[in-house]
Formats: sequence, C-alpha cells, structure tokens
Amino acid sequence: MLRRFLNRRRQTTNRHRRRSAFRTELIDSLWIEPLEPRLLLAADELIEGSS
Repeated sequence: MLRRFLNRRRQTTNRHRRRSAFRTELIDSLWIEPLEPRLLLAADELIEGSS
C-alpha cells in the first residue's frame, strides 16, 4: 500500500515538474528522496513483524 502511494506521488510530482521545476526538485531532494528508503524499510519490517 505504501509503495503504491509513493509511486502515485512520484507520478504526480513528475506531472507538475514542468510547472514548478525548481520547487519540485527542492521537495524531491529534501523530502521524498531521503525519506522513501526509510519508509519502505519500515513498511517491510512492519509487514514481516505482523506475519
């Protein structure tokens, strides 16, 4: 579920990139990129822990 959400968010981000490239780059580099691996790792740990 989290993966799907992040993928959808990335597609939306790409769609808006033309409109506000700089701001989007900033958000991508400061927010989405550093967080994504940690979020996916946490999600995987939760899934493994509950099964």
